[in-house]
Amino acid sequence: MGKLEASGLLPFFPPELIIVSEDAGYEKPAPEIYMLALSASQTAAEHALFVGDSWSNDVVGPGRLGIRAVWFNKRGEQAPPESNLAGVISKLEELEAYL
Repeated sequence: MGKLEASGLLPFFPPELIIVSEDAGYEKPAPEIYMLALSASQTAAEHALFVGDSWSNDVVGPGRLGIRAVWFNKRGEQAPPESNLAGVISKLEELEAYL
């Protein structure tokens, strides 16, 4: 929640679509957390896009379920090869190109 608030993105998501690990009982990269988000949004994995700053949690984790990902790479690190990677951004303004 803190990251959503700090980024200014919180107003764009209905509360029922925000899945918090502590409330859900699962933490990334457990597949259950992503499955809860897919279920809550009534979205199939192939139509979802996951955005996050952790390679293992936000790219590899969702990729195991067939969810494409955009890696928010603030540090300019080299991206390992990953089939579900839709793209890499370094600032939120770049995300629009992947929506």
